[in-house]
Amino acid sequence: MITPLFCVTQLSKGLYLEALSIELVLLAIWKEALDACSVLMDASDGENFSKSSQEHFLPKSGHSALNVVRGLDFTRPASVFSWVESGFMKAYDRAAKISHVLRKSDG
Repeated sequence: MITPLFCVTQLSKGLYLEALSIELVLLAIWKEALDACSVLMDASDGENFSKSSQEHFLPKSGHSALNVVRGLDFTRPASVFSWVESGFMKAYDRAAKISHVLRKSDG
């Protein structure tokens, strides 16, 4: 999996175009996740999943604590949307910073 740390490594090597390319791919992935969350939010009207939705999307586990990761509650679409939105914004900020460095170096 490509992580932001990988992009930092690319930047430290002076590989700005490569790092920007990676960030743009990550941004596209986060955008797809945002779109999927929007569809989910529209389908659920922002409420908790119905029981049938939980059976399709959540792990088969009797422990509700396993459905909560780092403050992310997979049974609440708004929680998932907030997490995805945050990831999208972080990827956007990283891509913008790299783009700014590239524009300055082309100067």
